[in-house]
Amino acid sequence: CLAALPLAGCATVPPVAPVPKLVAAGNGDSAAPDIAAGNRYVSFASTSTDLVAVPDPNGAGADYFLADTVAGTIQRITTSATGASGTGGTSLPFTTSISEDGRYVAFASAAPDLSAEVDTDESVDIYRWDRVTGTTIRVSDGVNNALWQFLDISDSGDVIGWAEATPTKQIMTAKVSTATLHATPIANQTHSVTGVEVAGDGSSVLYSTSNQIFQGGEIVSIHPDTFATQTVLGGADGFYRAISGVSTDGTVILYRKSQPSTQTSLAIRRDLASGTETTLGTDSRGAALEGYARFSLHIVQTSTASSQIGRIVWTDAQGGTSIVAEYLANPTVSGSNFSDFMGLASDGTVAFATKLPAGTNRSAVYTFHP
Repeated sequence: CLAALPLAGCATVPPVAPVPKLVAAGNGDSAAPDIAAGNRYVSFASTSTDLVAVPDPNGAGADYFLADTVAGTIQRITTSATGASGTGGTSLPFTTSISEDGRYVAFASAAPDLSAEVDTDESVDIYRWDRVTGTTIRVSDGVNNALWQFLDISDSGDVIGWAEATPTKQIMTAKVSTATLHATPIANQTHSVTGVEVAGDGSSVLYSTSNQIFQGGEIVSIHPDTFATQTVLGGADGFYRAISGVSTDGTVILYRKSQPSTQTSLAIRRDLASGTETTLGTDSRGAALEGYARFSLHIVQTSTASSQIGRIVWTDAQGGTSIVAEYLANPTVSGSNFSDFMGLASDGTVAFATKLPAGTNRSAVYTFHP
């Protein structure tokens, strides 16, 4: 007999590695995915026009979609009451963030008619779509211009954090249940925002900044009820920092740290109470942290003269093991083979985007559950 674990009288066979599941591959690029717990609901952005039966009548630009991997369905969520609205001619990648039960999806859009609050200023706003009711509400104020790439939602879908760039660089915190919206200007307006993350329980919103030469990065925590701020890491020490994950209770963070002079990028896990840091990997790009700091994820990308090798490294802190998914990019396709924007749910389920094989320059969304 054969067994994955040693048993008397049986030959031992190695466990089968997880196989990524294709979720969306259309005639355009699909990217910026996020995933809910349970490996069922996946939100993502795509320029494809063939993912749903009735394509966006507005044509150009990217739309947001929700895939149900159990039912095998995909629906466009950036629609008005008449189904006529897209994302205002924007281009990829646009970030999505999904609640843990897959009910709510937060996204950024310049479309003017996604919600009852009609938008006329053509700025990028933040919206929350409800899978159960099929309705969309605008959570931003419709005045300032949101940064599409820095956006996160709490596990319940109640707290949403994002960055705005004009006229003031600031971090916005919205609490839907209390109709609260608060702006926290970043301390140094010459710096740029490099990341925004919301603790799963909604207890904190964290953001990171860097100066124009990608040094002197800080990571700051905001309380979503009192709006008190606390600098938890950083300063004028020459390092670039970008927060990319936070535990459910906000006590552990994952961030990327690099020093331009050495061209080295690290994925670092930090316990905020003790200050203890663990380096998860070098030459890292995208990263994520979920659950009570149990699961973490980061990308390692290496290049040679003929190819690019990308590795998605998944770690279970309780199990003490790592599962590595490796993909070889097609040498004839330009660009990296993994998107920096990945989704990681509290149960360790992963969503990611990568270039399709066979010489195509299109990207698709996949999931896997180690």
